Amino acid sequence: MGGKGLINSNLIRGVIVLPVGAAIWFAPMPMGLKPQAWHLFAIFVATILGFILQPLPIGALAAIVPGLISIIAVPYFLYKIYPPEVTKAPEAKHIAIKELTAMGPMSFAEKIVALVFLLALVLWATAQFTQLDATAVASLGVSLMLATKVLAWKDVIEEKGAGIR
Repeated sequence: MGGKGLINSNLIRGVIVLPVGAAIWFAPMPMGLKPQAWHLFAIFVATILGFILQPLPIGALAAIVPGLISIIAVPYFLYKIYPPEVTKAPEAKHIAIKELTAMGPMSFAEKIVALVFLLALVLWATAQFTQLDATAVASLGVSLMLATKVLAWKDVIEEKGAGIR
């Protein structure tokens, strides 16, 4: 099947899924069943049909509009329904500067933990390219913290958290 036939095939398969879900959604509910359960069933059937027919491109395109609307609408409605208690905090910047000054600069151990965290994050994110297993990355992180004495062997044996010294 050529490229054009594949697009048409996916389009047809995607168009089939939506009316089936809508037909169940708007069909009369069985007696004794709550509307939420019936609508969830309609979504379930449409999803299963989508997995069987596999109209992924049209499904991905169909999810863009509701996704964008949700990204914009949900925070707005939550802001309107549950308005924040504090809307202005002009002194927040001064309080933050004061607290950061009181904390002082990062210690050597805190810098090591931050670097190990970033290294683990990068290695986990690039695992498909580096072929490093998540267990190997975690072991590397623990080993680096043990080697730099940020984490004591006693803490590992006793299964304690990494208390920064």
